[in-house]
Amino acid sequence: MPDKMTDQKLIDAIRSKHSTEVERAVTFLYRHKTYVTSFVRTDIQRGILGFDQSFCDDLFQEVVLAFLENIWHGLFTLQQGVDIKTYLWKLSHRKYLKLRSSELRRLNREGNYLLLADDFPAEPDQILAETEDGALIDKVLNKLDQAAFDFIRMFHYEERSHREIGDILGISEAAAKQRYYRYRLQLAELIKTYELPG
Repeated sequence: MPDKMTDQKLIDAIRSKHSTEVERAVTFLYRHKTYVTSFVRTDIQRGILGFDQSFCDDLFQEVVLAFLENIWHGLFTLQQGVDIKTYLWKLSHRKYLKLRSSELRRLNREGNYLLLADDFPAEPDQILAETEDGALIDKVLNKLDQAAFDFIRMFHYEERSHREIGDILGISEAAAKQRYYRYRLQLAELIKTYELPG
């Protein structure tokens, strides 16, 4: 198995539907598991919700299966500026938010815990992640200018800090923070334009 497999080669291997090629591609996808489920570790209620390593493993497996099905049914195409790792992260985050909301409702119904869903407040990108329409997500994100799109991608999907992004862009950490909030406002306005549920 090569150390590197391009996104296009990975897609081609999955589309081939040859078991050896698909297995090779899936094995390569598993290199992204920690990244794709990274947000679970930042959820302060993960212990109460029972979201342990086994949960992360199951979540990632569901994401991989959904990804394979999307490819086989022609629902996925490579897009410029969005790699497969980022796409898997989005799928994972969308599934996670649904599972989390469902589990919070169940626990509240049972009366064992007083949990509020808004302790994990929805941000514009989370609202996007909750929508079922992947094309709509892409449409809204692609309406951002390139600088805003790149910044949001680096911060949310690559999980870079403001300092790291500032270093990449050659600006101070404070300037990076200012740009981030400006870009988030742009995203929030676009979401209103498309009247996404919030």
